Amino acid sequence: MAAADTTYAFDLITYEETTLPTRPFDEGEIGSDFILLGPSIEIPYGPRKGVNTSSPFKLEIHFIPGDSADINLDSIKIYYWSYPRVDLTSRLKPFLKGNVISIAEARAPRGRHEIMIQVKDSKKYVTNKVYEFDVHK
Repeated sequence: MAAADTTYAFDLITYEETTLPTRPFDEGEIGSDFILLGPSIEIPYGPRKGVNTSSPFKLEIHFIPGDSADINLDSIKIYYWSYPRVDLTSRLKPFLKGNVISIAEARAPRGRHEIMIQVKDSKKYVTNKVYEFDVHK
């Protein structure tokens, strides 16, 4: 998959999507945190909940294999917390290189945002992570 053009700010979440009703992810959607063998999802760069962050911002999502398995890149799913859910997967996949989604300048409107990231590995283990962040400017 070719890397996306990162010379412009990219709309991670649009203003229109923030006007949809919200519904936090529930246990049935998130799954268990007790799977220790599956892949992990880390976000070393990006805004954080409760931290004064302006838009645009750098965002990196790392998919880390576990237990001698490979990340199934086709299994990656990313959803915004609106109801109905907004599937962000196709919007973000062009920024996937190796096991990392990297966006130099991601934009999101002011407010609190919540997305769920899901990935599977070659041993069929599934990991879900809810990522909450605030944009103040």
